[in-house]
Amino acid sequence: MSLREARLGYREHVVSVPHLYAAARKFALQRASRVPGLGPRLVEVALKRRYGSHVITPLKVRNFIQAHHDEESKAVVVDSAPYHLNLDLYNVCNLRCRFCPTGTDQLDRERKRFTAAKAKQVIDAVKDYVIVFSPFQWGEPLLIPETYEVIRYAHDAGMYTSMHSNFSVKVKDLGRKLVESRLDTLLVSVDGLEQGVHETYRRNVNNDFIFANVRELVAARKKLGSKTPRIELALLVFRHNEHDVPLLEQKRKELGVDAFVTRKAVIYEESWIPEGKAFQPLTELFTGTCSFLYQDLNIEADGGVSPCCINTSRRWDVGRVEDLTDLKAFWNNPKHQAMRAYFAGFHREGQAAEASPSDQPLLCHSCDWVSDCRAHADLGKLSPLPPSFAAESMTLNHGIAPKLLPVLQGNDSAGCVKIERSLAGLKCDVCRALDRPQDLG
Repeated sequence: MSLREARLGYREHVVSVPHLYAAARKFALQRASRVPGLGPRLVEVALKRRYGSHVITPLKVRNFIQAHHDEESKAVVVDSAPYHLNLDLYNVCNLRCRFCPTGTDQLDRERKRFTAAKAKQVIDAVKDYVIVFSPFQWGEPLLIPETYEVIRYAHDAGMYTSMHSNFSVKVKDLGRKLVESRLDTLLVSVDGLEQGVHETYRRNVNNDFIFANVRELVAARKKLGSKTPRIELALLVFRHNEHDVPLLEQKRKELGVDAFVTRKAVIYEESWIPEGKAFQPLTELFTGTCSFLYQDLNIEADGGVSPCCINTSRRWDVGRVEDLTDLKAFWNNPKHQAMRAYFAGFHREGQAAEASPSDQPLLCHSCDWVSDCRAHADLGKLSPLPPSFAAESMTLNHGIAPKLLPVLQGNDSAGCVKIERSLAGLKCDVCRALDRPQDLG
């Protein structure tokens, strides 16, 4: 261990191994698909091992391979359909995370929740192609009771279900409900083992709630004889919580969860940048082109369809949920084609990236998350802003929006005071999740 590693308390090359493994696995899958005859079979075996035989069908295997071929060739008109569905059931959160547009109240959408019936219609429309279903985007999915029913429906429709949660809620029988929903993987955000450290970034968080819920879920999984959901805790690494990295394995064993992983964070203040080289701010998602335009269908809580999961504004939507009756036609609509053509233009000799077939402005014109197709050259050490922020020349407001303080901070009946009309009817779910033990489901 070097002097630097001794000071940090962990070996830097060790903590980055999972990221290298994931990249190698993705590369191997893509290359395997090119082998005539044997290739598709290898991909099918790998996908079944990862997601389960109940999820993977011959059509999904062919679509998965075609989607990667379309992406690699930077196709503008594609022969594939998205195989990952992000469905934001509820775009309200009980926390006020410092670098999150929901936490800073800068999400340019009406606060909404999907009904279970409407969510099931979406699932039915895409189930032939979708491998992975994620019932969240900008909000906390455990604030509404529909979440468990929708997850179970997606599972029964042949999808691998994966959910992220802050787990800082009080829900009666939470462990049993999650196990019975047949959720495959749960990732719980724990950005500090101590309350004071955690709440530095995730304001209003309650570590006692989180660890009590984790223990309840572990016990429920054991009692019901289930291997799912796989439980992972995740630490976004900042300067103020970097000292927790060496303690994660001990905490994992104490809680009985399957993994406690580290993740790079989106960081907009230099004072928050960790010392460890492995945990520098997240500055890119892709190279070459945008994988979201070939793999992910992002449906917002207000019914809009976003081009990607980092779009914060309804202005840049590519359609509505009602347009999904013909999924492949929707996936090749003029807006999708224009965005794919924009990124393809960076790699065509003699063709400027601005030579888009669309006369309308595109969200991609302001995006810095595709490393070799950036809209702005000098980003420094910090993470790029969401492209919709860049498009509107906005900055992230690190403060808490005053109009939401009564809802998200109250520890008594004051938490249910009237608030603006766009949040009417949502306030009680948030208040109860924060400090009331009654059943939210």
